[in-house]
Amino acid sequence: MKKVDTDGLVRDIIQRYETYGTEESNIIQRAYEYARKAHENHTRKSGEPYIYHPVAVAQELLIIEPDITTIVAAILHDTISDGTGKLSEIRELF
Repeated sequence: MKKVDTDGLVRDIIQRYETYGTEESNIIQRAYEYARKAHENHTRKSGEPYIYHPVAVAQELLIIEPDITTIVAAILHDTISDGTGKLSEIRELF
C-alpha cells in the first residue's frame, strides 16, 4: 500500500480555506476524520488509500475558493457509496 500524507493535505486545505473563508474551519477536520474512518482499510486500484481521492478533490476545488459546504461535501462524497458512512450520520453531524 502506498503511503500518502492525507493529514498534511487536510492541514493545507484548512490553512488555504482560512485565507478567504469566514466560517469555522474545524468542520473540515471533522469531515476528514469521519471520511478517513469510513474509508479505513480501503485502497484504490493504484494502491493509494481510498481517503486520498476525496481529499485530493477538496484540494483541487480550492482553486475556485469554494465555501465550506463544498469542501466538506468533497471530502465526504464517497463515504456512503464506497465506504461505511451513513447518510443519517452525515445529516446529523454536518
